[in-house]
Amino acid sequence: MVRGARPSVTVRGIVVGLAAAIAGCPVFPDDRCVNGPCAGAVTAGDGGPASAPSDDGDAGIAPDARVDASASARDDDPLLALHVAPQGSDATGTGTRESPFRTIARALAMASGDEVSLHLCAARFDETVVHVESTRRLAITGGYGCPGSSAPWAVGAAGTGETRIVSSETHRFDVRALRLRSLRIEVTSAAATSGASSVAVDARTSAGTEVARAVLVAGDAAAGAPGDANMGAAAVGLDGRAAIGTTGGTAPELSCGANVFTRGGAGGSGSGTATRGGSGATSSGSAGNAGSSGDDVTSRDCSAGGRGPDGHTAPLAGDASDELDALSFVAAHGRQGNDGAPGQGGGGGGTALARDGAPSGASGGCGGAGGAGGRGGGSSVALVVRGGDVALTDTELRSGSGGAGGAGARGANGAAGGRGVRLGETATAGPCSSGDGGFGAGGAGGEGGHGGASIGALVLAASRVVVNGDTITSSRDSAPSVTLGRAGTGGAAGLGGSGGAAFTPVAGRVGKDGLRQAIRIVTIR
Repeated sequence: MVRGARPSVTVRGIVVGLAAAIAGCPVFPDDRCVNGPCAGAVTAGDGGPASAPSDDGDAGIAPDARVDASASARDDDPLLALHVAPQGSDATGTGTRESPFRTIARALAMASGDEVSLHLCAARFDETVVHVESTRRLAITGGYGCPGSSAPWAVGAAGTGETRIVSSETHRFDVRALRLRSLRIEVTSAAATSGASSVAVDARTSAGTEVARAVLVAGDAAAGAPGDANMGAAAVGLDGRAAIGTTGGTAPELSCGANVFTRGGAGGSGSGTATRGGSGATSSGSAGNAGSSGDDVTSRDCSAGGRGPDGHTAPLAGDASDELDALSFVAAHGRQGNDGAPGQGGGGGGTALARDGAPSGASGGCGGAGGAGGRGGGSSVALVVRGGDVALTDTELRSGSGGAGGAGARGANGAAGGRGVRLGETATAGPCSSGDGGFGAGGAGGEGGHGGASIGALVLAASRVVVNGDTITSSRDSAPSVTLGRAGTGGAAGLGGSGGAAFTPVAGRVGKDGLRQAIRIVTIR
């Protein structure tokens, strides 16, 4: 993970050239090249096209010809484009210059064929553009004069302004090829839902993506939620069991979860011979030494079972993944802290010769559950490209701040061990008492969620990425015309639960700060 880079100062446009364009064959082969010897002059402007395409009018063109652009059409041909303006109508509009649609969504719904071009007038469109047509080449161009202006559908006229598409949700294009020109596309800051990301444009293409003379703006992402509080209390240990006649007390066993238990040692039996009490145990071999067992010292004396040792807790090792979620771009969630081990059972009492049986030792208490990890913060990404080549020309990318990771939850407390049977020792031959169970260890605190990323362009599985004529094979911390927000901070570590007087609580791990990069080329989960 790379983090801590400062926002770069805009110097000039990024040029990310298509491999095909370098060879003289752009994504839209009927139009001018974006990069290479056939490229026309490109100038940065206020959002309108650098040069005016011919617009001789579309009067008299049959409706089918206006809507169904042919495979040989240029995407800047007004005779074949669908026009969109706030002054238009989705009910009666036909997509012509004289009768535009009112919304982009309506124009896309009415378009047919595999070559579709939209011309948008210089106005604000408050809508989310989502277009899923995997066989379609789609071109959207803005900056044209609006109906009612001094120069309707003209390009570059004084006061034309820019075309803005503003939404609270990601603009997604799942098409064969995509071209966006002379547009400002914005997504507002994410809602206050846990870990929501803010992504301006998500382009999913097979043949490539071109963005020219545009500004793509993502808002701030939302913070991740804290880890859920642990509501379950650990089970207290079982007390030792008295003997029945000459038969020693049976070993109490307490289940603390799947394949996790703590058990007291069985009491010795008086059957004409001296019998040692059993050792306490747990399902984990690392809980400490076994509880002391009863023993025959002489033919008439015995010894008490010892107390079982307390449980322990292992801290988390390593870090959670640095990867982002492939669909939501949320950073990695923090991991749950390790559960505390149960306390070991106490030893059973031993017997002397031909005496009554001894009581069994108590089981240990169960360990506390580890605290839940905090949720990862959302990411702010101006442009996501999945597959195909990518070309950006005179385009600004502006990302907001990544969301902070959520705090890890506190680990649950361990429980006290059970109480051994207190019979007391005599100088004659009474049976001995049994040992107490050990205290269960507290659960470790949860790991904080990772902070969300702030990324200009996130490129996934692209065939070729070329920046300023250089082939890019790895991520870049900064690049011209890319402005980054703050990376999300990692979530706080959860506190460890308690586990007896001598136990030291084990805190979780702090989540990592988010990624901050201008161009990120990565495979994500």
